Amino acid sequence: SSGINAEYGGSGVTASFKLAIVEAKELHSKVKPAKEALLQQTSSVDKPATKKPAPFRFIKVNQPYNAAMKQYEKQLQLERMPFPCDCTGTDKCSADSSCINRVLLTECPPGCKWKDECENQRFQRRQYPATKLVKTEGRGWGLFACQDISPGTLVHEYVGEIIDEAEVERRLNDYQSRGITDYYMLTVENSRIIDAKPKANNARFMNHSCDPNCETQKWNVYGLTSIGLFANRHIAEGDELTFDYQFDTRGQEKKACLCGSSNCSGYLGVPAKKIVESKEVKPKEPKKKVKKRKRKKVDEPVTKSLKEKKVKTAINDSSDTSKATSKPSKSGRSKTVVKHPIKPTTKSVLKNKLRSKRIKKGAEEDPGLKEDLEMIEAIVRSNTDLES
Repeated sequence: SSGINAEYGGSGVTASFKLAIVEAKELHSKVKPAKEALLQQTSSVDKPATKKPAPFRFIKVNQPYNAAMKQYEKQLQLERMPFPCDCTGTDKCSADSSCINRVLLTECPPGCKWKDECENQRFQRRQYPATKLVKTEGRGWGLFACQDISPGTLVHEYVGEIIDEAEVERRLNDYQSRGITDYYMLTVENSRIIDAKPKANNARFMNHSCDPNCETQKWNVYGLTSIGLFANRHIAEGDELTFDYQFDTRGQEKKACLCGSSNCSGYLGVPAKKIVESKEVKPKEPKKKVKKRKRKKVDEPVTKSLKEKKVKTAINDSSDTSKATSKPSKSGRSKTVVKHPIKPTTKSVLKNKLRSKRIKKGAEEDPGLKEDLEMIEAIVRSNTDLES
């Protein structure tokens, strides 16, 4: 004891106390690395971490942040208080019933005729499935399911302090000045915003995902709008509960998204990529070349009818007269006459022209035109004889 007193100074009690502090520091420096390694190993879904999340005040329902907001919510309740439903049968306001309140996303008030058996008072009774907090890798704490959850189930209500837009701006500026980048604000209405940072329930630990298994719905609960997180598909026990934050960025700086889903957009607030279902593409089979059959040429008949020979001869003769010839008229002027082959199909047209009063009248006045008409009439007669 005399040696300890001499080394650390003072009486025996004081020297022993100082020695104990030195030994405790040495022991802590040896144990600290092993303790940190143990915390990392126990931070999994099966073994929850012993380290607690950041402190906050746990609440079960939304709380107005000041007296003015409290008075404003009382006024809303008087204006929006729902009426009891008029359900019939034995469905008890269930999901399969025709409850008008449920159809309008409104919870039945305490005066419902089914009383304690009413199945449309999940927010008021806080009927949530079992969940637990788990430390995730790189994304902080998360909320995980302790049981299977069917689609349409109310997983949790998002609660916190109810603030207005002016308070939102004040708090955001305060957070940025202190270097705080984690926000828990969710807009209910233009004049009502939930801030789940100072006060909240376990819903504040639900992380963002570009492919979430929960979705937000606004319900009228006892005259006030509440935000519920509902399962949008089957959720198995041990799955993490997520929803789309629809993050509203401030300024040009973007916050990286770490959800790890296949359709991740890479940043919060950026719409997720559309998931395209992969379809098996069958390889195209090569087309078989089909050999074309060669058709045999059919010899034309050697003999032809007399009528065909006459028609062919008449056409050939008329084609030879297609040359222009000069023929003097009685008036002493030379007139060029062009003779064209006349086909049988033009017979009716020429006959109509001959019957025209204008042509006959012109022929009487002009002798040259009269000779041309006579020649055309002779050609028409010859074609008529061939057809007969």
